[in-house]
Amino acid sequence: GRSGRQKRRRMANKAEKLIHDLDQKVVSRISHRKYNDFIQELKDLYSYYISLLDELSIENANGNMITLGEIPDHVGHIKKVCDDIKKMIESYLNGNLIQLGKIYNRLFKSTANRPPLSTYFPKIIIEKDSLWYRGRGYKRQNMEMKDLFHVPFEKRGKIGVNRYSVIGYPCLYLASSMNCCIKENHCTTPICISAFKPTSEFIVYDFTFFPHVKSMTEMWSHLYIYPIKIACSILVQDGDRG
Repeated sequence: GRSGRQKRRRMANKAEKLIHDLDQKVVSRISHRKYNDFIQELKDLYSYYISLLDELSIENANGNMITLGEIPDHVGHIKKVCDDIKKMIESYLNGNLIQLGKIYNRLFKSTANRPPLSTYFPKIIIEKDSLWYRGRGYKRQNMEMKDLFHVPFEKRGKIGVNRYSVIGYPCLYLASSMNCCIKENHCTTPICISAFKPTSEFIVYDFTFFPHVKSMTEMWSHLYIYPIKIACSILVQDGDRG
């Protein structure tokens, strides 16, 4: 009936506000990196995330206020997702790709009944022929066009795990504006900038979103995959920029 719909809408609004509040706290914590080691930073962020779940309150079906930590089945699953992501990264860094594959398959199966990423991570279409930019600090007089591209494949042994990089695989980081390149490089000296145009349209996921939650089920589904957002949002160290 009408009262039931109103109650569900009220609970959904509260669930959405809870996620927004949690997201603001986690993003604030992410903006102040504490550890040089990526894994240690990730572990600390996941501990902080779980601690927030133990503190934040939500109204249950009986109208009583309880903390998310009092719902062990859900929080237990979230902890398992956090543990699996940490183990995946550790396996990769240790060169154990077989173990990495096993953990990935287990993580996928455990979340297979959850809504797809596109439900909660909005998609952005990168249009064909749109302009994107890459900048580097002006370090020498005879910079060439190739210096404004990614690390050459023959020098892939120098590639570390900066930003979204995978060890040994060149990655090209592009910005939507030249001003963004300047800020990204923290440049106080001249900067060289090159422009790029995609030859075809493609899609990327936006991890900066605030979700629109329509039910308590959607709230928990979002909280299940939130550790992915955390792992992809850790700040690169200042010494790794450029």
